[in-house]
Amino acid sequence: MNEAVAGGDDLPALTGLRFVAAFYVFLFHIQIRAPITEQPFLASLLGQGAVGMTLFFMLSGFILTHRYAGKAFSDRNFIVARFSRIYPVYVASFILALPMLYFQMGQLRFGIISAIFQIIIIVITALAMIQAWIPMLFSYVNNNASWSLSVEAFFYGMFVLLLERLSALGARSLMWIAVVLYVFSMLGPISYYVFEDRPSHGLQIFYAMPIFRLPEFILGIVAYLAMQAIPLVRRHAGSAALALLILAILYLGAVGGKLPIFVGHNWVMIPLVAAVLISLSSGGRGIFGKKYFVYLGKISYAFYCFQFHAIYIVMYAMPGFRGRGWEFMSVSLILLVVISALCFHFYEEPSRKFLRKRYAVA
Repeated sequence: MNEAVAGGDDLPALTGLRFVAAFYVFLFHIQIRAPITEQPFLASLLGQGAVGMTLFFMLSGFILTHRYAGKAFSDRNFIVARFSRIYPVYVASFILALPMLYFQMGQLRFGIISAIFQIIIIVITALAMIQAWIPMLFSYVNNNASWSLSVEAFFYGMFVLLLERLSALGARSLMWIAVVLYVFSMLGPISYYVFEDRPSHGLQIFYAMPIFRLPEFILGIVAYLAMQAIPLVRRHAGSAALALLILAILYLGAVGGKLPIFVGHNWVMIPLVAAVLISLSSGGRGIFGKKYFVYLGKISYAFYCFQFHAIYIVMYAMPGFRGRGWEFMSVSLILLVVISALCFHFYEEPSRKFLRKRYAVA
């Protein structure tokens, strides 16, 4: 996920943090294909790497609020900035993943007619960034990764309205909204877990459908506004982040795999991410603000979008990869970093600058 920080690098630690989240998601996708470790605690910890999406969505709300709260901006410039930030790389990763569609076609109930309609639906929904609203499309082409960009597009469409309403609230109202959203974010996955008649697309609905991830985005906005309105929040964020990080590691490693569809972990992930974001945004650069982390954070969007391309290339080149987890991960990582760096310098940044120069209002 690729959020530009206001002024480019005035919150460099959060730029570096983006790569940490992307790398955790990458390790998760490696672990489920070619386990890096069989040690139960570590395997469980890596197997819950999809919780990195909670960080992405909250970070998005937090950074956008930092960028736009209290500042004058036009709707046109906001749309151009968001479009130029995510769409060029998103479309490129989708197009380059299209050959995989041959191996992913679903049940063809009506023969070639079904195949034609599947392709049409996949292409239209992906280009329009609405595929996350249709659960059956989750696993097609690059949607295993790009579903989250469909979610992000929905967030962008809601942001200006949300910011206007939330910025007008006092500290007490913000805290109550945070509590309500915190509870709501877990109702879906917990209900999926405790009720017998579970929907067959439970993962795609509660994990990937935009409306069920919206609370995390709003909580990112609220976290930023609360940080500004309540000095106590900023003062104790660092110690809270450390305590919650230890709790999250112990919990995810010990019992994380027993709760459903990753968002069931939001009871600990949401307060952890909020505390980390507030701490890093107010406590100086730290390790995530180092130049190498900031650079990795800048290429992390391409790193996220092209991870499946790199993984499948290595899978094809290493037929016996399932018994070689560390080797498989290392080769995939090197290839992915190279792809991401090339994409950032020669496509992502030039495309962003061109679109903003061409369509933004001066």
